[in-house]
Amino acid sequence: GKVVLAYQVTKDATWYGSVNRGYKAGGVNTDGSLPDNLRNFDAEYLWNYEFGYKVSLLAGDAYLRAAAFYMDRKDVQVNSSQTVERNDGSSEFIAYLGNAAEGTNTGIELESGWQMTSDIYVQASLGLLDSEFDGFVNAKGQSLDGRDQAHAPEYTYSVSVNYDLNDNWFINLSAEGKDKFYFSDSHDQQSDRINLLNASINYRYDNWQVNAWIRNITDKDYKVRGFFFGNDPRDGYTDKAYYQYGEPQVFGVTLDYQF
Repeated sequence: GKVVLAYQVTKDATWYGSVNRGYKAGGVNTDGSLPDNLRNFDAEYLWNYEFGYKVSLLAGDAYLRAAAFYMDRKDVQVNSSQTVERNDGSSEFIAYLGNAAEGTNTGIELESGWQMTSDIYVQASLGLLDSEFDGFVNAKGQSLDGRDQAHAPEYTYSVSVNYDLNDNWFINLSAEGKDKFYFSDSHDQQSDRINLLNASINYRYDNWQVNAWIRNITDKDYKVRGFFFGNDPRDGYTDKAYYQYGEPQVFGVTLDYQF
């Protein structure tokens, strides 16, 4: 369910408040190596309270959107993992969905755009987040009460600038980033802080557009997922970290035709 109350202060400004009820269905983990007590996971329920403000500024050349929210989550569904030792001394890493007791997410989101001149348009966004578990003991018996939830960085941001060189050519420069975050509730491995730069140059003519672009200009290595388990017989299957990395420097050309 959803209830929203909005107040149009002027033709350019609006205050609003909302209450939302969310639901994610429960289910069954199908990996045959999981013990019976980890086989099922329950539904998750969420109450989300949000208060925000939207305004158009500078005769429509700029806008600002701001929102504050509080989420109260029950039986939080979490990506968990377990390492099962085989008879030969090797181990098997099993990923599965489980439930935490409760969790809360509190945050602020800001978004703005500004047509600075007829040629330059700037857009920016910022998100601040405080997330934590409440009364959660993971599959290893560790209490994570008060710890940040996984994949929940304390801040995220993006900034982009569009510059029209003339009627046909325009350039885009952008930066994006996020704070470090836990990869999982089953271990303490964390990502690094991530800051990426991107750019593109575009040519438009009639219905054609050619876009030469590059992402992750500095070719930065950054971790997007992390695991911690024993997998190497050379060190006696000692638990250690394994990481999945994000996209390296990538560049290319895209051709579009609109008809």
